[in-house]
Amino acid sequence: MRAPDFWREAGATARLLSPFGALYGAIARKRLAREAPRANLPTIVVGGLTAG
Repeated sequence: MRAPDFWREAGATARLLSPFGALYGAIARKRLAREAPRANLPTIVVGGLTAG
């Protein structure tokens, strides 16, 4: 499968929205760099449960 050509072309809309994309990326990097909160108690996490 080939990627569409518009993914490679930088049109006017892409140039206009580029600063917002950079700001969003900076905020996301800052959030991901934060240390996760630590629980004072042992924690059990169960994933993948399906009911229905």
